[in-house]
Amino acid sequence: MSAALDMLVVYARPLDYPDHHVVRRWRVMAGNPAPQAAGDALLFESLAAARAWITGLQLGLVCVQRDPADDPAIVEVWG
Repeated sequence: MSAALDMLVVYARPLDYPDHHVVRRWRVMAGNPAPQAAGDALLFESLAAARAWITGLQLGLVCVQRDPADDPAIVEVWG
């Protein structure tokens, strides 16, 4: 059995959706440090709306601020 960590990554106006905030799910598998896309992009009109959707899931996710080395469109990561 492989352990996996799912993360929700929030983007502000990425190149593929320049008029939206986007939430994408990424999965990191044990033994493979490269995250894999694990779902479709969810589009939101604002950062507040994206955060409300995430917190509304009631999964106890914690927000982690972006790393300076992240893509500039990444706002934060929830995991």
